[in-house]
Amino acid sequence: MLKIDLKPNESVRIGDNIVVTLEEKSGQIARLSFDAPKSVPIKRVQPATPANVAASYGLGMN
Repeated sequence: MLKIDLKPNESVRIGDNIVVTLEEKSGQIARLSFDAPKSVPIKRVQPATPANVAASYGLGMN
C-alpha cells in the first residue's frame, strides 16, 4: 500500500490513464476528482465496521 500526502490541486497518476486530484480539504473531509476511462469502475468503499463485515457475509447484527 502506498500512502501519500497531497496539497490541494496536486495529483497522482495511476498507470497511463487515471489521475486522482485533491480538489480541496477541510478538516477530515477531502474532495477528490478522478479522471479515468469510463471502462474503469470507481466505487466508494465504506469503512470496515463489524456490521459492514457481517453484512458482507449475509449475517445480521442485532
